[in-house]
Amino acid sequence: MQYQSIQPNSMLREQVGHFWVTEGEIPAGQSITFRSMVDAYPGMIFIEDPAAFFTGQHSAKKQHIFLHGASTFCFEKNCREM
Repeated sequence: MQYQSIQPNSMLREQVGHFWVTEGEIPAGQSITFRSMVDAYPGMIFIEDPAAFFTGQHSAKKQHIFLHGASTFCFEKNCREM
């Protein structure tokens, strides 16, 4: 997995602090744990493959985009190879 923090261009800088990008393949039979950060900023999460993120949930439709507000606690999410 590769991680990047990208600064927005000048037109977005007043509204967007930064973009975080994580991409890559999860090796077969393995999982990766993501940890959130506690901060005072809202955020948006885009997930290309929701089935890898929402393991064990039996919803017919899984969302690709989520919005969240300021966080007051960390959370961990374990993703597995699909």
